[in-house]
Amino acid sequence: MHDSKQAWLAAGLQHIVMSRVPQFATVKEVLVDVVSKVDRSLAGQFATLLWNNGNNSVWNDTKEAGRQLGIKAQCMWNDWWAVLEIRNQHYTIEVETLSWHKPEMGWYKCNIDASFDKNMGKTSVGWCVQDYIGRFIAAVSSWVHGNFSIIEGEVMTFDCCCQTTIELRLH
Repeated sequence: MHDSKQAWLAAGLQHIVMSRVPQFATVKEVLVDVVSKVDRSLAGQFATLLWNNGNNSVWNDTKEAGRQLGIKAQCMWNDWWAVLEIRNQHYTIEVETLSWHKPEMGWYKCNIDASFDKNMGKTSVGWCVQDYIGRFIAAVSSWVHGNFSIIEGEVMTFDCCCQTTIELRLH
């Protein structure tokens, strides 16, 4: 009973549960009353936590303290209500069309990209340099062994591009 009380307190249910304890003889009766008169989702989530804790005690010889269960329940409810709130809101998505803009005279534009094949353990990198008129200057495409993050792949590509532009004296 101590764990149950700690769970109620941590979940913020003491006002709901404690007012019913004197009226009913069993936990089941309290739960049925809460489900029928308060909030089914709230009672259901709390019952699920208690049920899982009981199963863990029987099958895995582990048991969470009541306070932990109550905190878990509170987190579940907060997540549940946040999802419901998001689902009920109407969003408009603004799409911004991007287009290539010429760099200023004497400048170059470098486009870089990287793609990843985790199964092969390779990263594909590529870059292209254009001048201020949009003319092709140089490009490289290659495979690199290893799985990298998007940022790592694009930074490696940018580094390669910078080294090549220095070698070509485009600076």
